[in-house]
Amino acid sequence: MALIHCPECQRDVSDRASQCPHCGCPIEVESKQQSMESNVAASIDDQELSRARERIRGLTDRDLGAMAEEGSGQWSPEAWIAIQEEGARRDRVRTRRGLRDVKTDSGAAEPSTTGSPTFRVVGALLFILGAAGVVYFLQFFDTSVPAFGGTRVNNLGLMQDKQNGLMLGALAAVVGLALLLYGQHRGSKRS
Repeated sequence: MALIHCPECQRDVSDRASQCPHCGCPIEVESKQQSMESNVAASIDDQELSRARERIRGLTDRDLGAMAEEGSGQWSPEAWIAIQEEGARRDRVRTRRGLRDVKTDSGAAEPSTTGSPTFRVVGALLFILGAAGVVYFLQFFDTSVPAFGGTRVNNLGLMQDKQNGLMLGALAAVVGLALLLYGQHRGSKRS
């Protein structure tokens, strides 16, 4: 069962109906045939559009840009729609990834420097935690223990813990700084 348009009120009507339920106009065999032909033509356009989309997905950004600059007069309507859709889709992907070009006052496009937010966040956290660990083990970690006579002596085990804490804190800070810089560098190279 397919829907066709009533010749009188242009509303959708079943192709099996003998008259329109909305306006009562009798549905003739000719109008049924014309409506079915227009539905077939619409499906052919959809098939052409699907084929054009598949062909255009494989193009590089440069080729897609060149096709868009040529204008709609050079392409079939289906191809032109596919070109516009693919360009918009690629723009959305670039924007999500933080790689969209940013227009400057001079009108020239410069790549965005948003970088990789994951590397930057993880790097900043590691750097802050590592630096805080270094400060703690240098300033506040006591390696002495009370001895006989009210004096204090250094404990070799606590001194080793302090040394390990300093090394791990410094390593975390260096790795965090490297990740932070890599995240910024990665975003400025890609566009």
